[in-house]
Formats: sequence, structure tokens, C-alpha cells
Amino acid sequence: MIIVEKLSFTYSLLNLNKLNADDFRNWSFEPGMGFADHQKWWEKGDRVRPHEGVDISLYEDKRGARHVLSEKTKVPFFLSGRVVAICNDFLGKTVFVHGNCRDYGEVIAAHAHILPAVVPGRIVTAGEIAGRFAPANSKVPAHFHLSLIRFPPACSLTELDWNFLNTCDQGLFLEPILF
Repeated sequence: MIIVEKLSFTYSLLNLNKLNADDFRNWSFEPGMGFADHQKWWEKGDRVRPHEGVDISLYEDKRGARHVLSEKTKVPFFLSGRVVAICNDFLGKTVFVHGNCRDYGEVIAAHAHILPAVVPGRIVTAGEIAGRFAPANSKVPAHFHLSLIRFPPACSLTELDWNFLNTCDQGLFLEPILF
């Protein structure tokens, strides 16, 4: 069971969307939604590369009932920092924030498949609204993707996009811990 702490990512998401934090048990992940999974969860088949983050769209309440988050779900920032880039992805846009994570130190958090509520250069706070789920497309349901990236200092943070991330060293990706 996850204990929902004030100011945690989970608490922020539940609070922003007026969901009952006292009734929340845990995030629910289908095979393929987790970090480093090799299969796809939205269709049969394998990914070209291991999954570089987690996909969030399902949770379980204390009675064991599963709930699907809607396309209107507001997404909080995972960590405080500066928005260094925003790029298109296959459902919406990805917002990259450079900051510090209590588990990993200095990282980039990629908040993907959202309709952003911010612009590059903005200083943001963990829990503040990053945007909301982008609409589903004909293949993939609406969901939020979170990646944490340990970024080499020699790379330009302002040029972040998925073309770069899909060709970079997989060892740069860290498992997001949804505290």
C-alpha cells in the first residue's frame, strides 16, 4: 500500500483532480506500462527499446476497484525546477523540467503526452499544474508518461526532444519513483 504524503506527486495528482486521496490504494500498471518493460500495453507486440519511464492512467482504490483517469486529468510537475524545453510527441507535447529529485539528485523530468500549461524558461514547483492529458488517438489511450533522465552536462538542454531521447544511451533513464 502506498502512503499518500502531502506534496507527493500522487497526492498532487489526486488533489488537482478532486479525487479522494483517502480512498487511493496504488497506481495500477498493465504489462508494458512500467519502467524498462519490453512489451507494448496498447497493442500486441514489443517495443523497439525498453520503456524509458512509466505510463500513468490506472489506479486502484481501497476496495480493489480499478479506475481509469480521463482525458481531462490534470498533471502535476514531478519536481521543482526550470522548464528547459517543450516538444511534440505522438499524443501531445512533452514538457522537460531541469531540477533536483530527492532520490536521484539533478535530473530532467519529462512530462509527456500532455497539453502543456507552461512555456519554456518558466520556474515551476512540484505539484503545480504542468498540463492535462492529451486526447487519445486511434491507437493509444489517453495517459501520462513520466521519464527521469540523468543528463550529460555536455548536451544542450534546450534542444531536448524524443528524436534525441530515442537514440541516446538507455543508461541515462532512471526509474520514476511515484512518491
